[in-house]
Amino acid sequence: MRAARGWATGAAWCAALAIALVPGCGNKTKSPTAVVEDLSPKIEAAYPAARSAGVMYDTAIWVQFAEPLDPATIDERSVFLKVDTARIPIDVSWESLTRRIRIVPRVALNLRETYTVQLAPGIATATGHALGQTSLWQFTTNSLRRPEPALPLGGAGFESPFATLAWAKTDAGVGSVSYELYVDADSAVVAARGVMPRTLTRPHYLPGARWTMGARYYWAVTAVNATTGERLSGAVRAFTIVSAGTPIDSLVVDATDWSYLRWDLNEPRNRTQFCRPTDLVTGSLFVCTIRWPLRAAAGQLRLAGAVLTTAMNPSRNAAPSIWAGSADWSTCALGYPGPPFFDSESYLADGIQQGFTNQLRYESDRLTTHFEAASRVDDVYGYVLRSGSTLAYGSPTYPVPSYRPVLRLYYYRLPPAPGAPAAPAVAAAAPTAAAHPLH
Repeated sequence: MRAARGWATGAAWCAALAIALVPGCGNKTKSPTAVVEDLSPKIEAAYPAARSAGVMYDTAIWVQFAEPLDPATIDERSVFLKVDTARIPIDVSWESLTRRIRIVPRVALNLRETYTVQLAPGIATATGHALGQTSLWQFTTNSLRRPEPALPLGGAGFESPFATLAWAKTDAGVGSVSYELYVDADSAVVAARGVMPRTLTRPHYLPGARWTMGARYYWAVTAVNATTGERLSGAVRAFTIVSAGTPIDSLVVDATDWSYLRWDLNEPRNRTQFCRPTDLVTGSLFVCTIRWPLRAAAGQLRLAGAVLTTAMNPSRNAAPSIWAGSADWSTCALGYPGPPFFDSESYLADGIQQGFTNQLRYESDRLTTHFEAASRVDDVYGYVLRSGSTLAYGSPTYPVPSYRPVLRLYYYRLPPAPGAPAAPAVAAAAPTAAAHPLH
């Protein structure tokens, strides 16, 4: 970033002209001095002020003059907002009541960036006197975006007990940024940041336990940039969890991506990709992935539970499990041990063998919470199937349908919109678990 240079102009605000002495009648007298008035537009004030630092990225930008200007001389060809020599697209207007030129950027200003406001020489007063030379000043923006709540929507009712909280994130590359999340049943406590926060590095929170059925929660986020020392707080929002007894329905979602990679222990460079094969294999030398189109299939739903079932070849002590990918990955470009990578917080559920059958059932609150989040926010990714020893499953294209994985989502049938017919009663039942009264 360049340092702010403040005001600069090529013309003085006034000038004086001395009149030569005129002789007469043998007496020498001095002629009075005449001053030529500078009639160019005079700037009274500007905002942000010259050399300002830490200016909010959505700040108002204006410059105020001592007298009315000619609006015909004020437009995007005479008023500029720049970063170095690059022009930022803006809307320019003249406010006659305040005698201000107002500048509104058409794009969000970058964080920790130095901007230059520049006025062209042709800007003139209503009486036709021009500025004469270029006038400019600079300011530097702050280092955080306001962490305004995004999900659930403000005042939202009928939310899932697995509801994800999400907020506006700060740009990458502006420092070490984290988020303090405040949640409580008392709005005043949250507004005062009077409850112990959770510190997060991503702009969303996946609850570690179910929100209480029928409860109303208030929440807010404060963004922190440890590099610059800036803190910026977002607004308080509320959401309400569906009441116990709300009808539940279910649907099956088909997988869209699946693959696995086999790594040769004796020849580390020998890695074989299997892209959308008819079977899936897990084990200590395999990376196995699967992904469902949850945004498209369940983006408008409020989940009550989720169950994934798979069929395997019989195996003892395989300890099958499902994990969340910790970053984005490509279906047919896997690596060992990743991508997709995962960490200790990525564990979601164990695959439990159903009696003496070849069926595995994956089910937990963590799994449902992740499916709920994946259906509503962007930076939640697909899934990794793991096992301690080699284990083969049927894939979504396996010739025998009963061997294919099945993801069943249970969701609440919410009250219809005003004037819409009521939904018929259904008999689906989601898994149950004790709720925590407050997170």
